Amino acid sequence: VPNNNKDKEKFSINMFKKASEMGHPGAQFFLGLFYHSGQRGLDEDPKKAVEFWEASAKQGYPDSYIELMRQHGPYGSGVIEPDYQKVFEYAVLAYEKDFPQGFISLAEIYARGYRIDRNFQKALNIMEELDKKIAAGLYVGYTDTLGRDRLVRNLELI
Repeated sequence: VPNNNKDKEKFSINMFKKASEMGHPGAQFFLGLFYHSGQRGLDEDPKKAVEFWEASAKQGYPDSYIELMRQHGPYGSGVIEPDYQKVFEYAVLAYEKDFPQGFISLAEIYARGYRIDRNFQKALNIMEELDKKIAAGLYVGYTDTLGRDRLVRNLELI
């Protein structure tokens, strides 16, 4: 194992790359993050980041759904054209994987009516479902409850 920080960064990136080549979706996701922000000694490359997230998403990695959802949104990286249908599809996939951010994103989409019929009640039902899962201890370390308040607070940020 390397001794200095620069060598440690190289070593860790090489490990992520090897795991990614072997098809590990988590490694692909993190390489996407590193390329997106130019971390760990990698040059910033949003296009390469999207390629890694797409590979990871194809294997059902929910974090990648969220990143691709953001990239397809109106404030994405500029690499992908905004596509509200894709935003919705990735939010649904993350929700179906029982990923907390998927619940929040899907609820916000319904509450705002992003290219779908606005349905605030459906949004509240999704947030209440998340709150029940949090209260049951299904998401260790995730304690942000109060779905209605959180949903309204997030909508006020628009």
